Amino acid sequence: MEPTNEGDVRAPDHRWSLDIRGYRQLVWELKTESNTVEHAYTPQHPTICLHGWLDQGMAFETVVRGLPGRWILPDQRGFGGSDPIPAGSYPHFADLISDLDVLVEHIGGKVNLIGHSMGGSVALIYAAARPEKVHGLVLVEGLGALPQTMESPLGRVQEHLRDLRKPLRPIRSGDLDAAT
Repeated sequence: MEPTNEGDVRAPDHRWSLDIRGYRQLVWELKTESNTVEHAYTPQHPTICLHGWLDQGMAFETVVRGLPGRWILPDQRGFGGSDPIPAGSYPHFADLISDLDVLVEHIGGKVNLIGHSMGGSVALIYAAARPEKVHGLVLVEGLGALPQTMESPLGRVQEHLRDLRKPLRPIRSGDLDAAT
């Protein structure tokens, strides 16, 4: 599609899908050439924008339109054009954080994160768990801290992200008592 007159933003229909352990996440991508619009800041790293509850990635489109850089706007698990979650369930933060980990790995290198509401909490937890992957972080009305129900929530998130990279193997217990 031809560039628009708003900073040569490519059409917002540039989208792709990412397979995350059998789950399909829809990702919108916008890119503006930094030499077409004068701005005080041009991000050196791609920026992932994480939407809030009952929203979708393209909610950020009007915010980033015309700004220089590479803008990644995923529809988070169960929202927008991404695969739905099963009826009667809801997206867990552990899933949203691990989905972001796969997306960041797919993009490669460091990223900037912008998160609104639910997406702000996901971005904040991810940045704490994987600081080596995050160049910058902006929170817009994050949900706040998660309840402290374990000794180290951050340690549990880091362990969860490490475990997801291990090959799957069956878990076997000696008997029913050992399994509970």
